[in-house]
Amino acid sequence: MNNMIMSMVAQTSIHAGSGQALSVIDLPIQREGHTQHPVIFGSSLKGALRYRASQVMATSHDEESEDKVDKNLFFAAFGPDTEGAQDNAHAGAIMVSDARLLLLPIRSLNGYFKWVTCPALLRRYDNDRDRAGLDKLSLEIESFKDDEVLVALANESTLFLEEFALTPKAAEIMDKWIEVLAQDTQLPEQVLTEQLVVVTDDMFSFLAQNATQVNAHIALDENKTVKKGALWYEETLPPETVMYSLIMCTNSRRSDTTMSSAEMAQVLTEQVLPESNRYLQVGGNETVGMGWFQVSFISSNQD
Repeated sequence: MNNMIMSMVAQTSIHAGSGQALSVIDLPIQREGHTQHPVIFGSSLKGALRYRASQVMATSHDEESEDKVDKNLFFAAFGPDTEGAQDNAHAGAIMVSDARLLLLPIRSLNGYFKWVTCPALLRRYDNDRDRAGLDKLSLEIESFKDDEVLVALANESTLFLEEFALTPKAAEIMDKWIEVLAQDTQLPEQVLTEQLVVVTDDMFSFLAQNATQVNAHIALDENKTVKKGALWYEETLPPETVMYSLIMCTNSRRSDTTMSSAEMAQVLTEQVLPESNRYLQVGGNETVGMGWFQVSFISSNQD
């Protein structure tokens, strides 16, 4: 097994939708059932990776394709197409977890914006890093009050997040988390020092449910006037949202393609998302520029 973390920093608004809902928001984003935190389900993320691979690895994956090497490699990595899979049914060697939330950008009167997280998310990220074979951090954050916020530098007496006025509390452990997150996400350490804050789990749950973007959409008729009743509201994650996914690679399960787990991981990091072009489109509204992440990979095999 060859495991790694795929870090994902949103470059545009993201709408990985869960379908229509009977609420004020007609098209909500995907959320975890037990926390209601935003998430991109593994099936959606793997579908985006598979589509990207189909574009860059070969122009055709039909059984009659002359590009048999690329076709076999594509199927070995992501599994065969639904049609005809009975003839050579097998699972793909690349397994993709849900894209979990790590840092949520929240508007603030104290500067540009703040990247907000909470102890629960940081503990979970540490556990997922451990599953990927990376060093266990065990950076426990001390308890603090709901009206407090942990920062690296407490330069102001009050920190505003949305409508909340919180008391900044400098914490030494923030420096260690900033160092780790800067390395994993490729975000500048100085920027994280100024913009990363940690709120309580309860406060973060409220912000995650109530501080996401909601955009109104309308439809026009042939006269460029609004169609009657054609108004809907769509929820999105804002640019700068930071997520991550745990990627697990096994040896090829395809009978005509013998490759190790490390070689299958290289298919993803060197062919599907090479270092020269590590941008991935996920979710809806691609034609209006939405859904783009900048990704990077962190593994225990890095030099």
